[in-house]
Amino acid sequence: MKFNQLLASTAIVMSLTLAQNALAHTSAVREFTCPIGDETFQYHIDTSGTSFGMMTDMRPVGPIAAPFAIPQCPSNKFVMFKNEFTPAELAKFEKAIKTEEYQQIAKESTTYFAWGRMMELANENQDDQQMMRIFLQASWQRGNEASLKKTLEYADKALAKSSFQNANGKLTVQFLRGEMLRKLQRFDEAKAWFETLQKNPDVKKNKTLKQLAAFQLQLIEKKDSNSHHIDFE
Repeated sequence: MKFNQLLASTAIVMSLTLAQNALAHTSAVREFTCPIGDETFQYHIDTSGTSFGMMTDMRPVGPIAAPFAIPQCPSNKFVMFKNEFTPAELAKFEKAIKTEEYQQIAKESTTYFAWGRMMELANENQDDQQMMRIFLQASWQRGNEASLKKTLEYADKALAKSSFQNANGKLTVQFLRGEMLRKLQRFDEAKAWFETLQKNPDVKKNKTLKQLAAFQLQLIEKKDSNSHHIDFE
């Protein structure tokens, strides 16, 4: 489905890049050492997967983890979202995760939501598109109001001030914004948003995007706030 290519080109679903050549979902238990506190622990991570399509909230469909698991240190709840950190980064994150606020968040939320809030508390949330992707994937883990609102918040920030490499990147964020409005049951706003998107020349000339906008409006008319599999001819 062509819209998958649009999605992948903007790196909204980071796991799809890892899974392009995989035949099925696989996982493994690996050992990690927390860079804050040096705690050693084992964590079950995803190693590959295959996507056969996607949902309206851009979650991939198929034998694939969505999102891929990321290690979280058991004791201090630091989210190890990359392999290496600078001393300056670790100092910021250590200060953030030691707060009572973060520990309460980490206790109650998914790993991706904890990651996003950790970034905010450490003031490492300057990349609006990155933050949008983090909270979007948090919403795949648990589609609660908090993760949906955070995704919408950073989509709005990205559209207000971010530069996009091409029109497809901006359109992806625009469609995602409308999806968040609908999932939050803000149906009047979602309707106005998708009606405006329908008039966008880049949408009008793309059959799949035209179908997607029309499909979203059908869901809005039904007051449907669920995600649905995109399956257009």
